[in-house]
Amino acid sequence: SCKSKCEICNKQVSALGANKTACIDHCHKTNKIRGILCNNCNAGLGSFNDNIVLIKNAIKYLGKEDTQYKYYKWKRERNVKINKICPITGEKNNLVCDHNHKTGFIRGNIYNYINMGMGSFQDSIEILEKAIKYLEKKRE
Repeated sequence: SCKSKCEICNKQVSALGANKTACIDHCHKTNKIRGILCNNCNAGLGSFNDNIVLIKNAIKYLGKEDTQYKYYKWKRERNVKINKICPITGEKNNLVCDHNHKTGFIRGNIYNYINMGMGSFQDSIEILEKAIKYLEKKRE
């Protein structure tokens, strides 16, 4: 069949046609195929560089309280800096403003690829935990 489910989020994916949503996931070290993922979960793993420790750090980060800064106001002022280093990776460069989409408040400044990865996983702790299980199951 041309239809399958993402092995992380369980979303229905299609391997054919203009609406192709399935990705063949592979390990970049071994080049071995690991499974079928949706576009978002595949991009999310790539943003985290398949690093389980970083995904666990992101889960802890998502459990923290928001700041008192509203995102829309920060975007205008641009001078609010919450973190000097990314609390997930320890990176000092390429930090971007991360905000809680539900509350509209800023959570902090994090490394840009991690911000994209968390967005790919819909800022969902549940999906991030499933990504960890997927990577652990697919290890050599």
